[in-house]
Amino acid sequence: MRRSTSRPGTLLTCLAASLASSGASAADPTFVRGDVNLDGAVTFSDVGFYLDAIYFQGPLPRCFDAADANDSGQLEIQGPMDWERLRDWLFRSAAEPPAPFPLPGVDPTKDNLGCADPAVKPPAPAKGYSMAWEHDRYLYRGSKDEELFLEVTTAGPITGFSLACRVDRRFLTNLRVDFEGTIVPSAVRKDLLASPYFRARVTQSASPLHDLLLVGAIFLDDPSGLAPLGAGVPQRIPFPATEKALKGARILRIRADVLPNAPVTGSSAGVILPVDPGDLTPGLGGVRHGVLSQVILSGASYSELPDFSYMGILADEGEFLRADANGDACRDLSDAVHTLSFLFLGGPAPPCPDASDANDDGRVDISDASYTLGYLFTGGPPPPTAPLVDPSFCWYDVRDDSLGPCVYECRSCRR
Repeated sequence: MRRSTSRPGTLLTCLAASLASSGASAADPTFVRGDVNLDGAVTFSDVGFYLDAIYFQGPLPRCFDAADANDSGQLEIQGPMDWERLRDWLFRSAAEPPAPFPLPGVDPTKDNLGCADPAVKPPAPAKGYSMAWEHDRYLYRGSKDEELFLEVTTAGPITGFSLACRVDRRFLTNLRVDFEGTIVPSAVRKDLLASPYFRARVTQSASPLHDLLLVGAIFLDDPSGLAPLGAGVPQRIPFPATEKALKGARILRIRADVLPNAPVTGSSAGVILPVDPGDLTPGLGGVRHGVLSQVILSGASYSELPDFSYMGILADEGEFLRADANGDACRDLSDAVHTLSFLFLGGPAPPCPDASDANDDGRVDISDASYTLGYLFTGGPPPPTAPLVDPSFCWYDVRDDSLGPCVYECRSCRR
């Protein structure tokens, strides 16, 4: 871990003064406020760049006016700070930065800051950095605390990450994020969640069908809050992400509830999707400004949107064997007899209505007995089940119907 040997911000203040006295900003350069690392976009990586410059001897901003996110005329090292102002805008809890923003322009405020080099220089494309989702393939209507994990693969250590994605509000609600079950050390998980270096928010996306989930974390540990000038400084959290390359490592947990009236999709649906350009603020030449899905390194970021998260939504949790009307775990003549007896002779009700619905039309009637007999004796089609699933397996109901859930123990036929 690199740690500054001088008081936080001293070098920034001195260099800012030297830029002003040298006349480096005399030509009134144009810049976008908040683009601290001059990569052409205002993202969470700019917050990381600012913190790295202050506390870890990282690269200094080449344009101090761009780093002056609140246009106070100085780069704060205590109290309301520029990086905090930028963080709050990114997470939709503060107004956008003062002009010039989101398009390049000159600084409307006379101050002692300046730009030694305002040229935008995006980082070179990097290989080996990606994000992906880990979750159960199927979710159930009304289920609680379903877990999804964000996994990262990197080519080297990272200092943080950010995530922006759309969540289909027809399926999921009550989203929460934390670090349980991830590689973040358990001793600092709560501190990081409560620190200024972490933000998570669910807000409205540009689509009326989706919520926008925004998450950002810089891996710094400062349980007492931002240290005052002259005191200790935040420390980089030592753990695998900040020390070495990762492969499919869990970096964030998302929990959500499935709505009781969620559409039943059977196979899969796009439940969590990348952000749409309309969710972010437009900039020059189509460059978008806002929180993006990215892994953050010292002075740069590498962005790659996570894969679409496809999950099937099922009507209930009970597994059953379709056409096993009498619940003995076998399909035979007795199942058709059981259905006919229930329908016409006052026989016992089927132990699993969904299983008795042999043709999966949402009803239990004579056609189910006929369907079972056709399958058993005349070469008829097998009972329907989920796509690509062997019809001889126990499975869930992938269609929305009014039949009650099946909660009996689904076993294999032992005859």
